[in-house]
Amino acid sequence: MIRNDNKQKGDLMSNIKLESVGTIVDENGMVFPLTTDTAYDGNKTVGVHIMEVDNEWWETMECEEAVRLFQFLAKTDIYLEQDYFQWAQGQMAIVVESKGFVDITAARLHEGWSI
Repeated sequence: MIRNDNKQKGDLMSNIKLESVGTIVDENGMVFPLTTDTAYDGNKTVGVHIMEVDNEWWETMECEEAVRLFQFLAKTDIYLEQDYFQWAQGQMAIVVESKGFVDITAARLHEGWSI
């Protein structure tokens, strides 16, 4: 789910909630833990940049959520970073292979979702 939330400090923030890994990613590419199943407390000191998240996080993510995440990131400045495409392809491969699929199309067909 991509949404706009008014945070405690009154700033408008776009983010995407990734339930399979229990995190929220904001428009700056910062990954924050959910404090409950559905809430983010707005504490920006506990985040890590998306390009620095370890492979275990990616291996835990569901394929459909990874596709939604990369669609979200394509609307941010992270999309413009050097080597973004190579990095994104590598991270998607980690997600897909950790689920036992050859590629994202096979995952989509097997799991029965579409985006």
